[in-house]
Amino acid sequence: MSGLKAIAQRELAQILNLWKLNYRTRFTGTRIGRAWVVLSPMLQMGVYIFAFGFVFAGSGADPLEHVLWLICGYGPWQAISEGIMSSANSLVANRAILKNFDVKSHYFPIAASMMGLPSICVVLVFSAVLLVATGLGVSFYVLWLLLAVPLTFLLIMGIGLCVSAVVVFVRDIVQVLSVLLMTTMFFTPILYYPERLPVFLQPLVVLNPFYQIVQIYRCSLYYQKNADLLGVLILLLWICLFWLMGLRLFRKLRGSFESAL
Repeated sequence: MSGLKAIAQRELAQILNLWKLNYRTRFTGTRIGRAWVVLSPMLQMGVYIFAFGFVFAGSGADPLEHVLWLICGYGPWQAISEGIMSSANSLVANRAILKNFDVKSHYFPIAASMMGLPSICVVLVFSAVLLVATGLGVSFYVLWLLLAVPLTFLLIMGIGLCVSAVVVFVRDIVQVLSVLLMTTMFFTPILYYPERLPVFLQPLVVLNPFYQIVQIYRCSLYYQKNADLLGVLILLLWICLFWLMGLRLFRKLRGSFESAL
């Protein structure tokens, strides 16, 4: 039992070291360095909040409440988008480590998936400030975040495993993926309410894992109610599907990684 614990600790330490390496190398050469880890999601979120919270919001009753609603949606999506893009290119970007060190290949996309963690932290800080400013306050439904945050990164990791294994052989997927993520964001009710979708698309929203993860954040912070259990179940099924697909791809393709890299 102690041997298994030691192995688990060693494997976790490798993933954490890769995660730290990603952060160190991402902003190498910049003047303010690691400050961009927080500034980058704040600036991006600020642009979308200004555009969709004030310019295109219409005549809302309370603009601060609408901004809170937006943050609870766009913040998790920003973490998902950044994590998927980072993990997609993780094997190619770290090919020197993969070739010269004894590190399991699937650790790279898993570590890179956590690059969206600062976005989640920014969401939580901004949401706490807005909850106080709007008078909504913090309710016990905030405990749903204990489920929402892990599910967010399990979803990112599962998708990252699938995409990163294929990118090794088809590098153009990275460029296609950035366009696909942007398209997915606008087809998912993240910056607008589901009722604004065409009628024939509205029933499909329930099957969208990105919408379901955003809804858990909004239920815990904005609506202050329990998350929809059916939605959580659908999200869990998607996560299991992505992980199964990703791990199967790695088992099938990892023998060819070195030659392709």
